[in-house]
Amino acid sequence: MLHGEAYLQAKASIMQPINDFFVMMDERTTSAVTLAQNIALLFRLIFTLLAGTAIYLIWRSYQTILETLGGSVDTVHAHMTRIGQGDLSKPIIVRPELSGSVLAGLSEMQTKLRDHQFQNAQIQKELADSKSKLNRLLNHLAEGVYEVDTSSNCTFVNHSFLTMLGYHNENEVLGKNVHALIHHHRPDGREYPNQDCKIYKAFRSNQEINVSDEVFWRKDGSPIPVEYWSVPVVQDGKLLGATVAFVDISSRKAAEARIETL
Repeated sequence: MLHGEAYLQAKASIMQPINDFFVMMDERTTSAVTLAQNIALLFRLIFTLLAGTAIYLIWRSYQTILETLGGSVDTVHAHMTRIGQGDLSKPIIVRPELSGSVLAGLSEMQTKLRDHQFQNAQIQKELADSKSKLNRLLNHLAEGVYEVDTSSNCTFVNHSFLTMLGYHNENEVLGKNVHALIHHHRPDGREYPNQDCKIYKAFRSNQEINVSDEVFWRKDGSPIPVEYWSVPVVQDGKLLGATVAFVDISSRKAAEARIETL
């Protein structure tokens, strides 16, 4: 027979290596696929672990920031902006465990600023009360009193000043150059420049003076002989101006004139 037992055995012996080769290829392919799957699984595990670690680190950093700030960035910024604008009315709530946080520091600073603001308001009120009392006292003096700044502009006048010099109210004098209003000419009618004024020169050199041979000029243009005292006003080492007190010495001058005629 053409396909006898011998033929089949010969064919089997020829096909066996080929079959073994395919089996080996299948085994290698399966092994490679399994290895690739294991590597992919390993990478997925590593990625998951790294992603989890990153998320934890981000969360922990966020918690650390919250603990450092004492609240969210928006909350801290809002309080800082409000305090910077001078609004100290809203309390800052801080949990006890965050006593060392930025928010706790802001709360403490706001409390101190509020206390300082209250104390400053009290001081300002006391100063205003003291100034009011002083002004009432000065307004009851027979002597004329006025104050000037370093430019000789008037900052205060009392009632006697207004009465003696013929002014109706302080608004006619306040903020204006007093020398130009009442001290612009000498007794003989010669012009009296501001830079030559004894009052101006004295307080600019931080000196007190007493003068009794000059005149002040009323609003109507008539002169009155005066004796005046000028005292520099200095605060914290800085010259602010001068306080001037004066009296009408018309009667004294008239008496001196009569004596000279005897």
